[in-house]
Amino acid sequence: MSVVLAARRENELEALADQIESDRGDALPVRTDVTDEDDIDALVEATLEEFGSIDVLVNNAGVEQQGG
Repeated sequence: MSVVLAARRENELEALADQIESDRGDALPVRTDVTDEDDIDALVEATLEEFGSIDVLVNNAGVEQQGG
């Protein structure tokens, strides 16, 4: 299994990547803020460079809007 992990908290990304790799998986942690277009572009670029394609995408990011 190969996965790309994207989140803002780099230490948590690294810990999860280590866990996946200890189970013989392949994980690429990429620090990403999904509200920043440059971060999203860098995420896609890193993914394509490492694995050559994106086969499945799961978006589990949320943005809370203040005010009302």
